[in-house]
Formats: sequence, structure tokens, C-alpha cells
Amino acid sequence: MPLSIFPSKIFKKSEKINLNHIFNTLDEGIILINNNNLITLSNPKAKEYLGLPLHKNENLFKETNDPEVTSLLNDISSKNSDFDWKEFNLKNKFYKISLSIHPQDKLIVLVDITDEIKYQNYKSELISNISHELKTPLSMIMGYAETLIGEKETPKETSDKFLKKIF
Repeated sequence: MPLSIFPSKIFKKSEKINLNHIFNTLDEGIILINNNNLITLSNPKAKEYLGLPLHKNENLFKETNDPEVTSLLNDISSKNSDFDWKEFNLKNKFYKISLSIHPQDKLIVLVDITDEIKYQNYKSELISNISHELKTPLSMIMGYAETLIGEKETPKETSDKFLKKIF
């Protein structure tokens, strides 16, 4: 990305190089659009996440024919107030999006949370499986215990057998 994304009047050349390095290596996708939906800034992650070239000074909507992406961008650009971390699904990946509105522009931040969602689903499935696997032996133990408690005249042989099963 050229050094021109940070104004020369404000930043020294070395500062611009450092800021560009940070901007280009963020894991978050960053897009800054003006009030006419023209792209002022974008970083490589935003381009990767949306699958768009995101050229500077191009209209955000000119860059895509994908209805899913267009719908998402339309939803974002039509907002008139900030919001933090709205989740959405795009092309089989999960993202969180944040929007910060300023008088002259809108800052869009995209965070890929696909691995987090997969982990949550895996964890939920694991807990469900563990719960299911524990119910069967617990039901058997409870059945044997109820028999021993409820039937006082259980033969010693049966009682010992049930106690061994419970143990």
C-alpha cells in the first residue's frame, strides 16, 4: 500500500512507514468510506474478507456483483449510528463488524471469528456427547439403587449382584 494513506503534513516519512506496516498487518479488516460511499482507506484483510479489490476513491458498491456482499455493504452504509460487533455470516465464514460514524466518513472494522464459532460449536457438541454418555450408566446405577432401597426383601444374591454393578 502506498505511503499516501497517511497525510504528509501530519506524519513524518518514518512514522508513515510504521503506520502503514501496522495498518497492513492487522488481523482486522479496515475500510474507511466517505459519505458518498467512496473508499478512502482499506487494508489487505478487508479485501480478503470481502473478496473485493477495494480500490481507493472507487464506490464501495462498484466493486462487487456478489448479492451477499452487496446486501451486507448496503446494510452497513445505510446506518446512521454507530454499532459495536454485529455478527454475520459471509461465504461460510463468520465475522463481527463494528461501525463508527464520523461527520465526513464511516469506519468499518471486520473481525474473522470463524475459529471462535467453530470452537464454541465443538465445545457444545462435546458437552452434549459427554452428557448423553453419562446418562446411560447413571440411569442404570439409579435403577439398581432404587431396587435395593425399594424392595426390602431382595435376595442376598441379587442384592450383592446389584451392589457390584453399582460399584
